[in-house]
Amino acid sequence: MPVTDPTTQGAFGAVFAFSPTDSITPIADFSGSPTTGEAPLTVNFTDLSIDDVNSWDWDFGDAGSSTDQDPNHTYSSAGTYTVSLTVTGPGGSDTETKIDYITVTEHLEIRGDLDKNRCVDWADLDILSQHWLETGCSEPEWCGGADLDMSTAVDFVDFAEFANHWLEGCGL
Repeated sequence: MPVTDPTTQGAFGAVFAFSPTDSITPIADFSGSPTTGEAPLTVNFTDLSIDDVNSWDWDFGDAGSSTDQDPNHTYSSAGTYTVSLTVTGPGGSDTETKIDYITVTEHLEIRGDLDKNRCVDWADLDILSQHWLETGCSEPEWCGGADLDMSTAVDFVDFAEFANHWLEGCGL
């Protein structure tokens, strides 16, 4: 039964009433970080919903979902993804949808990154040097991947190609 205070009147004599058992519908909101990057991209989602929430239903836009409050999700394929969060509490449910929220790009190989650490550096030069003057590199993975010009031999041209990519991807 609503509790009323007849001394609390609004315009035109309206009496305001409330019940301590009334529940407020939660308002869904969230953030994710990072929202762009190369595949595979792991995004940390944070629930920012307000009011009383007791369940979460995430749709990550790539057929993935979660019921965790603050999930992590890995996007394996390049694409743009719409993310939705539906929250439910004693007062009802609400959904927040962020269209094209996550952008995942293809993972690009860095030419000259022979040890696959995403940086053309001294370790790659060491690998290139170990394969100096090797021949018969008819497959890209042969000769340690050091035949950068695909000539079937590790030679001066490969060192020149390597120099063109020095420190690429190293975040400098």
